[in-house]
Amino acid sequence: MNIEQLRYFREICGYRSITKAAGALYLSPQALSKSVRALETDLGVRLLERSNRGIVPTPAGEILAERSRTLLADYDDMVRETREHAQASRKVLSLGVVSCGLMDFPIHVYEPFLRHCPECRLIIREAGDEEMEAALLAGELTVALLGGPVSHPRLEAQYITSFSYSLMVPEYSPLAGRTSVSMSDLQDCSLLLISGRYRARQAMDREMQRHEIRPSSVINLQQRDMIYQMCLQGAGVSIILTHEKNDQTFPGVRFIPIRDFSQTWDLYAVRKKGPHREEENALYEFVCS
Repeated sequence: MNIEQLRYFREICGYRSITKAAGALYLSPQALSKSVRALETDLGVRLLERSNRGIVPTPAGEILAERSRTLLADYDDMVRETREHAQASRKVLSLGVVSCGLMDFPIHVYEPFLRHCPECRLIIREAGDEEMEAALLAGELTVALLGGPVSHPRLEAQYITSFSYSLMVPEYSPLAGRTSVSMSDLQDCSLLLISGRYRARQAMDREMQRHEIRPSSVINLQQRDMIYQMCLQGAGVSIILTHEKNDQTFPGVRFIPIRDFSQTWDLYAVRKKGPHREEENALYEFVCS
């Protein structure tokens, strides 16, 4: 006899029908009947019988149904309390990410870190660069991945890698066949750009001012996926971040280097200056490696 058999038996008694109980449990009636027969064999007694009220428990079945209600309630409480204790005892860490452009760096951190530190719980938060610096200083984030430079005296930063600025265009665009473009190619274009809360966007604005680029329109978006979808639909082109090791593919669009974009976007791992707990150091070192 096991817990699942008792659960199944309870449902049959409640529905007074094997067919209805099987539907509620997402099982076949045959599987539920087999479970009842196995339970009767284990106990050596008949538990159910048919009546004009449907399937009802025998006198022995009544005893089992009554006792199993208490037993199952206690079992569920035990499992819930055990899981709550385990969750409460896990070390909660928070990782802030600047998820601008089409960059999925955090995905490569999340699961490997949890395998490395299974006793930890990792919460990922997405925000703009300045917002995350404020969250770090307030102790709301353990580590943040954001664009540099980072100069606040109470923060320490470790350089990780650099991203280039590229132009994302739909495959049917006249620019799609080019091996590179210049900023002048953006003149009078409709631009899909990430929100101004990101330093990457601020660099884009400076570069457009330097080259005196006047797009026909600028659509500001909060989500990178929306940029991709709107570009795919022909709503405009976008300046986005790309990395030489980026193995992602985005069907229907092309990424073209902008040869006279004078800046790169530098990614840093940032945290508030110490002291730090062991698991906090582990996350910082893991992100930096």
